[in-house]
Amino acid sequence: MKISMLMATLNRKDLMLKAIDSILKQSYQDFEIIVIDQSDIENAEIVQIDKRIKYIHLTQKGLSHARNIGLRYVEGEIVGLMDDDAFYTEDVLKKINTLFEQDSNLGLVSGAVVDHTTNRISLRGMNSKRKAITRKNIFKCCISPSMFIKKEIFDSEIFDEQLGLGNFWGSAEETDIALKILYAGYNAIFCPEVIVYHPSCNKSDLPFAKLESYSRGFGAVCAKHKHKFGNKTMGYLYFRALFRALGGYVLNILKMSSHMRSYYKISIRAKREGYKTYLEKTGEEFDS
Repeated sequence: MKISMLMATLNRKDLMLKAIDSILKQSYQDFEIIVIDQSDIENAEIVQIDKRIKYIHLTQKGLSHARNIGLRYVEGEIVGLMDDDAFYTEDVLKKINTLFEQDSNLGLVSGAVVDHTTNRISLRGMNSKRKAITRKNIFKCCISPSMFIKKEIFDSEIFDEQLGLGNFWGSAEETDIALKILYAGYNAIFCPEVIVYHPSCNKSDLPFAKLESYSRGFGAVCAKHKHKFGNKTMGYLYFRALFRALGGYVLNILKMSSHMRSYYKISIRAKREGYKTYLEKTGEEFDS
């Protein structure tokens, strides 16, 4: 199977080249790399690196928009969602190809995202066991640079351009797609043998502006799938996240940590804001 690696990038040429190099070094060589560049300066010369690189330059910003443009150029049967600051072990594409060949109903594979500086995984659900991705564990098992999706899914679905980096609801566009894959009846698995290196950020280091944007995205995708698709699990996950953030807020009052107290306060407010504003702006019924 041909694998199309879809990478949006913005003003990070050195990181982009490192990400591309990690794909060029793969043991499995039936791939293409589609670069959707939103940088201030064009980098069209990168097509000279390898004939399998396609390059599109956009002036409109937004991760989901860039990916949707890139999907128009995909020729492979599998689409990998690359980040420009991620890089891959040399056997990743080989493993992905094997997994999809073994299961004709496989729609999504998500691998383990590891911080190369600490060698720690990014999500609690990314442990050493292979498992099915479900509605309940989807936030714990899916981060976009580790996701590989069957191309036929994008014949009827695209990324929600209201969600994702560069938008008011600045995250969860990959969760939105992953949930739709489950609704369509495809199999989805987390596979820890697929390793993607990507920098992570400790809570204490995350800028509050990013925290707000990411939290609003979380709230928005929970609202969308609870109300539009009748997915009650998303309502449960939303309220569980609020409860945990409230617990973190109270704990850090006791610890007298003003920074982390602010972190959890912002997280609660932004999640609620994302949930409510999504329903208000899309016309979905607000009942929680």
